[in-house]
This record gives sequence, structure tokens and C-alpha cells, in this order.
Amino acid sequence: MSVPLIAVIGAVEDELLSEFVRHYRLAGITEFFTAFHFPDHVPGEERERTLGTWRELVGEPTIVSTGPWHEYLHGELRDRLRAAAGEGWHAVADSDEFHAYPLPIEDLIAEAEASGHPYVRGVLLDRVAADGGLEGQGDLTDLDARYPLGGFITANLTQGNPRKIILVRSDVELALGSHYSPSTRIPFPEGRIVPVHHFKWRPPVLADLRRRVEMHSSGAWADVTSSLAEEASRYLDHVLAREGRIDSDALGIELRPVTLRTQPEWWAAEARVVLCEWNVPQTTS
Repeated sequence: MSVPLIAVIGAVEDELLSEFVRHYRLAGITEFFTAFHFPDHVPGEERERTLGTWRELVGEPTIVSTGPWHEYLHGELRDRLRAAAGEGWHAVADSDEFHAYPLPIEDLIAEAEASGHPYVRGVLLDRVAADGGLEGQGDLTDLDARYPLGGFITANLTQGNPRKIILVRSDVELALGSHYSPSTRIPFPEGRIVPVHHFKWRPPVLADLRRRVEMHSSGAWADVTSSLAEEASRYLDHVLAREGRIDSDALGIELRPVTLRTQPEWWAAEARVVLCEWNVPQTTS
């Protein structure tokens, strides 16, 4: 079974792109349907460098676009990629999301189909440096070494939706962010939950989040959910008050050693709690 990967990607570091491709090729992915979007602030030379790196790694991207990073745009690009990929099952991931499949992809799909499920869910396992910060130590291409700790930061600090649909049948609609399907629901707590190692918390994130707050608050980038600026502000407020680090004690969460290669023994029970109990936070507006 050939399962294509659907990915919407921005201006990210070459090292992350390289590791993203390597990770999914090791998982058996051979086809990449990608959309690169570059907001207006990204210099042309950076855009061309990123696209050049992708061409060397994979080939021509499916879609390249520029302009405001409106919240709805990610879903529109993703759905165009899914249409281009055709019928069947698709893997769906952003460039900072590394699915840690506990079984070969075809076995996960067979397991889902045997249960009558048209998709497989994951939960974000956020990765941070050993000191809870952004920098990390060691080889830029060894994400496990640079960001050895994992925890439920998205669910507990930013209060963003930690649920992800990671493998999905082509006829199943996906909501913004691929967090759920508005048309097809698997009852909680049914189904397997796959770790989605989330390497978002890298040095560029501070500038990205500041820009998100500015652009969405001003209306320059259109909102759909009205939550993006608030989620970004929660993270910025926390880490800027703590020398750029996550304070797990203040959040009441654990940051524990994890790797892409081994599923923690605590994962199944704790991820199911996150999956079932996370609620959309109340906005301050």
C-alpha cells in the first residue's frame, strides 16, 4: 500500500526539512504532496533557499504560494493537496510534526479499517531542550538529542487543540488544523492514539509567535477561530517571564525523556486522558 504524505510547510530551517523527509521515508512514505506558503515578510532569497532544499530532497513541491497567512489558508492548501493525491488513505503532517508510528503504516490502516474507523488519531507530544528551552544542544539534525524531553505543552500551556488526525481516508473531511473531522466522528475513547512528536519549540518560534499576535490582532491576517493570537500570547507570556524556558512545575505537567524510536510506557494511558478531557478554552474577548 502506497500512502502519500500531505504537508503544508512555511519558511523553516533546512535541517528541519531534511529530518522531516528522512523520518517519513524511514516510515515507508515514498510520495510527498507539499504546499509551501511564504508570508510577505519572508525575503525572496530565503524563499528560494527553502524551495531549493526541498527540490534536492524530494523534487518540485506541488504548490507554492505567497501572501498573508490567513488562518483558513492552511486548510485550503491541505485540501488541494489531498485532491491531488487522489483516492485512498493519506498521512497528514505539518513540517514540525513527526508521527511515531508504533506499527507499519499499512498495519495501522488495516487495524483502523477492521474497527470501522476511517482515520487514525494522534496527540501532540511537545518536545523541548533538556533545560526546557528552545536552543537544544548537539547536532542540528539530531532532533532527539537536541530536544530530549517531551510533554503535553500544547494542551496545558497554549491551550491549543492537541488532537490530530494523522492517517485519513480521502473521502473524510478534515477541520482546520486536521484536529478532527466535522463530518465523521470516532467516539472517545475508541481507537489507537499515535504520538505526534511536535518540534515546534525551536529558536524561530518566538519571532513567529510575536508576528502571529501582531498580524491576527490587527486583522492583517484573517481569523477563523479567534484563538491563534491568544494561544501565542500564552506561550510568550510564560517563557519570557522565565528566561525563555518552560516551567513544568508551574504548569503542573511532566517533561520526561522520550525518543522518536520508542513509545513511552505511560503514553497510552496519559494520551487518552488528553484526548478525551481537553476542552476548548474560554476566550478573553
